[in-house]
Amino acid sequence: MINIVLILFTSISFSAFYDVGDMILYEHQTLPLNVCYGDYPSESFSLLDLKGKVIIFGMTASWWPTTCTTSLEALLNVFGEDDRVVIFENLDDPGQPYSCQQWGALGEENIPLIVDDGEGHLLYNLFAIDENFASRALIDHNMIFRYYSSSSSNVALINVINQILVEMESIPGDINSDYTVDILDVV
Repeated sequence: MINIVLILFTSISFSAFYDVGDMILYEHQTLPLNVCYGDYPSESFSLLDLKGKVIIFGMTASWWPTTCTTSLEALLNVFGEDDRVVIFENLDDPGQPYSCQQWGALGEENIPLIVDDGEGHLLYNLFAIDENFASRALIDHNMIFRYYSSSSSNVALINVINQILVEMESIPGDINSDYTVDILDVV
């Protein structure tokens, strides 16, 4: 009996906050994320700033071997010109051992590197279902957590993104074509 309680406690205490299909809470949508390396129009943003877009986060840590990180470059090659899709790499534990600049120089070009402005490991704690630092999470245009994977294959992720983009083209009530139905469509 004690073993069952210990297993249950361990699985609950180390699981991600969100499961695929969950809507992102407003309090998490407004948390600041800082761009510490790469080309992006602002130095900080929140998920709420990106509502109406498909958001892809690669997650890693500065102490994680660079050979184990998942490649986002293939996704950039497919969706880099589509303004409905944004791609970031989230870096946890900058300075242990690599700084943000050092890690960015080792990584993929043209993909902004972000760090959260809170306690650390924010995106990882919210989305890393299998507790793997080399993983990717996808949030859709309506702030729903739609996909997670620690696989290095991009095929399934590309299929999910394409499915979401088709859904975005046919949103009933989206009068102003911002890929969401909100108060601006009513006014």
